[in-house]
Amino acid sequence: MSTPSPELDERLQADLVAYLDGELDAEQARRIERLLYSHPGVQEEVRKLEASWDLLDELPQTHVDERFTRTTVELVIDQLSGQLQSQQRSLPRQLRRRWLAWSLLFGLTAFATVVALDSLWFARQRRMLEQVPLLLRLEQYEEVRDVRFLKQMVEQNLVPLVPEPPAEGDSPPRSNQP
Repeated sequence: MSTPSPELDERLQADLVAYLDGELDAEQARRIERLLYSHPGVQEEVRKLEASWDLLDELPQTHVDERFTRTTVELVIDQLSGQLQSQQRSLPRQLRRRWLAWSLLFGLTAFATVVALDSLWFARQRRMLEQVPLLLRLEQYEEVRDVRFLKQMVEQNLVPLVPEPPAEGDSPPRSNQP
């Protein structure tokens, strides 16, 4: 067992106080008693602690009356009510922030939904518009019964692959079919 330093460490100091208070179990108490028997520094520390407790017993006892208790409780109540009032004052701000956060979340969700649906709708519309030039010359393409012939005409630039849309004000050719 090592010799304790002249200034006892905090753990040993706490164990000595617990020993004097009778708070240690049997094994811990035997360990402290072995230290007391073998180390004069530990014995001296225990004597100092006992002397301090004896001096405490000689101090006059202070008695507090009911008024002290009542004023102490009133101070605690005042402090707690002040905290409660502060929380109540901040509650409308918290509710506004929460409402604003939910509104923002709802708005962003609605915006994302509209953008997604809109882009899908316009993609369909764009595909339909890309087919308009073909539909405008459908009658001409129907007259061509052979695909090879049509390919030759496109290669010779006699028929545009994707004809230009009619200028504004021009009416599209009408079909003779009912």
